Amino acid sequence: MVTRNCIFRLWEAALDRVSHRLRVSETAGPLFLAIVVGSVSGMAAVALRAGVDWGTWLFQEEIGGRLADGLSRLNPALGGLWPVAIVALGGLCAGLVSRLFAPEAQGHGVPEVLAAIIREGGRIPGRVALVKLVASAFTIGSGGSAGKEGPIVQIGAAAGSRLAQWLRLSDRLIILGAACGAAGGISATFNAPMAGVLFVLEVVLRKFTTRYFGLVVISSLTATVTMRMLSREGEFPHFAQAEPYRLAGLTDLLLFAALGLVCALGARFMTSAMERSTALFQNKVSSSVWRPALGGLFSGATACAAPLVMGSGYLAILHALELNQTVPFGEGAGLALGMFALFVAKVCATAFTVGSGGSGGVFVPALFAGASLGGAFGVAAGWAAPGQVSPPGAYALVGMSALFAASAHAPMTGIILLVELTDNYGIILPLMGATVLATFISQRMSPYSIYTTHLRHRGIEIHEPTDVNLMDAVTVGEAMDEVFDLVSDQMSMADLIEKFRISHERG
Repeated sequence: MVTRNCIFRLWEAALDRVSHRLRVSETAGPLFLAIVVGSVSGMAAVALRAGVDWGTWLFQEEIGGRLADGLSRLNPALGGLWPVAIVALGGLCAGLVSRLFAPEAQGHGVPEVLAAIIREGGRIPGRVALVKLVASAFTIGSGGSAGKEGPIVQIGAAAGSRLAQWLRLSDRLIILGAACGAAGGISATFNAPMAGVLFVLEVVLRKFTTRYFGLVVISSLTATVTMRMLSREGEFPHFAQAEPYRLAGLTDLLLFAALGLVCALGARFMTSAMERSTALFQNKVSSSVWRPALGGLFSGATACAAPLVMGSGYLAILHALELNQTVPFGEGAGLALGMFALFVAKVCATAFTVGSGGSGGVFVPALFAGASLGGAFGVAAGWAAPGQVSPPGAYALVGMSALFAASAHAPMTGIILLVELTDNYGIILPLMGATVLATFISQRMSPYSIYTTHLRHRGIEIHEPTDVNLMDAVTVGEAMDEVFDLVSDQMSMADLIEKFRISHERG
C-alpha cells in the first residue's frame, strides 16, 4: 500500500512538472499538443474505417445476406426488403450503446463539438470517443445514410480535449486540443490536410487567427501522415478523372453560376429536412434508444427503393463524376430524373438516420446530394447548349462543393476539398464561382447552417462570425504573464534596459 501511494505521488509530481512546463511555454506546449493529437486522430480515423468495415460485414453481409435468403424463400418479391430490418437493427444497437455509455455520442458529431467549445470550454469526456466509434460502426455499417466525417470530428476533438485536460492545461489549450483533433480527423479521413484545416477554422472555431492556424496545420499534417502509414492505397476517398474537366466557355460559366443557385436551394432543402426530422422524432418518440431504430426503419425503406443511398455513398459519387460525355435527350431524360430522385432520396434517408439520433455525419451525404443534383443539372445543360458546355460529371463535381458549402456555410472548405479529392485544378474557376454564390445565397436565406440549426433547437445560439480587431481577440488572461522576473531597487539603468530586452516586456 505504501509503495502504491509512493508511485502515485511520484506520478502526480512528474505530471505536475510536465504540465507546468507545457503551460508556461508559448511554443513547446502547443506544438507538443498539436503533434500528439494529430497522431491520435490519424489512428482514430483508421480505427473508425475498420469499425465501419466490420459493421458492414456483420450487418449487411452476414445478417442481411441470411435475412434476404430467408425472405426470398418465402416470396421472391420480399428478398429486397432486408434493408428495412437491418438498418433499424443498426440504429437500435447505436441508440442502446449511446444511451448506456455516452448520450453525447448521438447525432452528427460536429454540433456536439461546437456546444462543448461554447458551453464547456472545449471539455469533452474521453469516453465519447470510444462510444462514438462503436455507435457509428453500427449506424453506418448497417446501411444508415450517414458519413464517417462527423463522427471523426467528435472522436478527434474528444481525444484532443481529454489529453489537454489530463495534462491540466489552460482553457485555451483545451480548446486548441479539441480543434487539432477535429482537423486531424477530417484530414485523415479524406486524405485532404488543407480541407481539414479550413473546416475547423470555418465551422468549429469560426475564426481565422495565426495563433490557431499554424498549430491546426501541424496537427492536420501529422494525422494525414499517420493515416497513410497505417493504410493501403485505395483505402481513402479519391475521385481522380481519366480526363480532368475544364471550363468550356462563357456559356458554361454562366450555367455553373446557375448551378450555384440550384445548390443553394438544394442545401436549404437538406437543412430544412434535417431540422424537421429532428423535431419530429424528438416530439413523437420519447426514448433515445428507439428513436434511431425508428429512423433506421424509414431509412431502410428508402433504401429499398434507392439502394445507392445506403451508407456514405462514395460509389454513387464516383459514378456521377464519371459522366464524362453529353447524354442525348432521349436517353438523358430518364438519367436526369433518376439523379434528381436520388438527390431527394439521399436527403430523406439522411434526415431519417441522423435526425433520429443515429450516430453519423452529414458531410458526405451533402457531397452525395450535390453530386446527384449537379449531375442532373449537367445532363439538362447538355440539352440546353449542346457542344458548349462541360460533361455532366463536371457539374456533379462542382455541385458537390457548392451544396456542401451552402449547407455548412464553409465555402473555402468545399473548394479546397474537391481540389484535393480530385487532383483537378482546371475546374477551379467554376468551382469557386458556384461555391461562393451558393454559400452567399444560402446565408441570405438563413443565418443558420446545417450544424448550427441543430444547436438552435437546444437553445444554443451561434451567429455568423464578425470581424474583430486585435484587442478584441485577446483576453486579459492571455495578455497577462503569470511568470515574471523581479527587479531590485539596486539595479542600474543599463541592467534594467538589458532585462527588458531579454524578457521582451515593455512595461
